[in-house]
Amino acid sequence: MIFPMGDCPGGLLPTVLIALCSCSGDGVGAEESSSKGQRAARSGDVRMHSTVASLEAAEDVVDEATAGTGKPDVPAGRWFKLRGAADDLKGAAGREDPLKGQGALAGIGYSGAYNESGEFSGAIVHDPDRVEPGLTLFCSGHDTSVLLIDSEGAIVHHWHLDFDEVFPNPLPFETMEFHSEFVRRAWPLPNGDLLAIFEYTGITRVDANGKPLWVLANQSHHDFKVLEDGTIVTLDIERRDLSWMRKHYHTSRFHKGIVDSHVVFLSAKGEVLRKVSIFEAILNSRFAGFLHAISPRLEDIFHANSVDLVDAATAARHSLFEEGDILVSLRNPSAVLAIDGKTEEVKWISQGLSVAQHQASFLSTGSIMLLDNAGGNASFPLKIDQSRVIEIDPETQEILWRYPPLGRDVNFRTEMLGYAERLPGGNTLITESMQGHLLEVSPEGEIVWEYYSPYRAGENDELITTLMGGRRIPRAALPFLGE
Repeated sequence: MIFPMGDCPGGLLPTVLIALCSCSGDGVGAEESSSKGQRAARSGDVRMHSTVASLEAAEDVVDEATAGTGKPDVPAGRWFKLRGAADDLKGAAGREDPLKGQGALAGIGYSGAYNESGEFSGAIVHDPDRVEPGLTLFCSGHDTSVLLIDSEGAIVHHWHLDFDEVFPNPLPFETMEFHSEFVRRAWPLPNGDLLAIFEYTGITRVDANGKPLWVLANQSHHDFKVLEDGTIVTLDIERRDLSWMRKHYHTSRFHKGIVDSHVVFLSAKGEVLRKVSIFEAILNSRFAGFLHAISPRLEDIFHANSVDLVDAATAARHSLFEEGDILVSLRNPSAVLAIDGKTEEVKWISQGLSVAQHQASFLSTGSIMLLDNAGGNASFPLKIDQSRVIEIDPETQEILWRYPPLGRDVNFRTEMLGYAERLPGGNTLITESMQGHLLEVSPEGEIVWEYYSPYRAGENDELITTLMGGRRIPRAALPFLGE
């Protein structure tokens, strides 16, 4: 309905399966969205660490989000435990339990004071001559803000969205309460408007001041792309009754129903143009047997978490894909698949190279890059305590590039969320979400720029807010900034 307005591998370690697939906030849960008053009751204990150049602007963002909300036990938004700065230098030894995370926050006490400290916070420019020019956009888990920063960490623009203003009448959805407390994905338009997703609620277009222009309450989630003609491609969810399969196929598999995801094509005004069911795309294809590899214990059998389309240049690189084919990442079966854009049937599946991955996308070379959340331990792949970014050849399944590079001892880990973007100059911008960390690395794997969120919580600032979907955008693409 449009309102116009003025992730886990089956069969891999049962304890891990539960933790990744039942994680609070990256999947379908059992709570409905609460009222604005209930959400506000959780806000207020956010502390600011100074950044290189943006303390004053960042304090304004926090003040706007937390004013008058009190000092409760758990801050609003999305938080994880921060590694110590020294921990990044000592590698895998001494790591915390990788399954510890947001679920343990309820037992931590909080003070309400702001903290000003330059340690391990803000932007660090390691090699200014090698940093890709432009501004960096990301969604910040401390509240419903989307930030645009320069290379020194200064906030150039921020959008603050009010969930209840954007979604005064959202569709009933079973999800975690705090999905209304942050924006999951966003993209700015040249005039300053912003497209944004609230997880499992919907997608909206707001103006430069965060005021909604249109809203589609369709339970959009995780990701979207804007095509050259203005078409928006995103994902939604829908519960499906599959009891008919027992009668027609004499099987009880999935007979209790599933949560299916669709690839949804929208007009620039938020009107639904087309929907492609992922379940049907698999069932009707030669890869139908893949459904037997998916755990029937999970209602959310796929947990689709990214979508991309094959453009003409990519299609010309090899014979596997055609322009308009759809690339989707499925976290729960740890699989990436391509759907034929014409027949709407799966034509290619990759499984086994990654675990609970996010953000699979095509590069201009025709290869595929993704953030492998839990499959980065080269010494012992069954221990899911490290992450990596990999680039693969879809025809040969060869890994062409990775970060961290093989043999380099780097503490890089985000079991959930995460983002990776190949930049025009060859560097890669990576979002280590659970550490509130953005890093830009060279083709050789050297960090040339990084940024740590200044938003902290906890008695000893042991929690850092989540960062989501870091993107590098040329200044010339955003003329509304007047620069």
